[in-house]
Amino acid sequence: MKEAYPVFLTEDTNEGGVLVYVPGLEIHTEGTDLYDAIQMARDAISLKVADLELDRKEIPIPMTYEEGFIEVFKEYGDGDLKGIMIYVDINTESYLIRLKNKSVRKDCTIPAWMDDEVKKYGISCSKVLQNALAMKIAEEREKDNIGDIRNENKKQ
Repeated sequence: MKEAYPVFLTEDTNEGGVLVYVPGLEIHTEGTDLYDAIQMARDAISLKVADLELDRKEIPIPMTYEEGFIEVFKEYGDGDLKGIMIYVDINTESYLIRLKNKSVRKDCTIPAWMDDEVKKYGISCSKVLQNALAMKIAEEREKDNIGDIRNENKKQ
């Protein structure tokens, strides 16, 4: 997904650096300087939107400039607040690939003699299990005419 979200940036008078607020997404982050703050905003927005996409949840539509300021005033009050509102562009494609390919821990049990042999030959149980599961999934997908998971992994 490609989009641009409003981001409010203000100087952190206590710690130094730049505070970031993304109205509509309830994101707060910070950066050491303006460039870093914009990068942090882009990362935070992209990860949140990619996560919502993966969970098939509704993705908030970016606010207008005016709507963004209304939310900023709700968040911070309308006192002596100084800062700027900018739009930060995102492209969640690379984040989705990263989230889909992240490792998850699964426990499996093998006999003690097999564990001894695995250690003796330096075999990676994780790699062997991944390969075996990829082949099994490919077989099941072939039955369902979905496609070969091994080809998907090569593309990424």
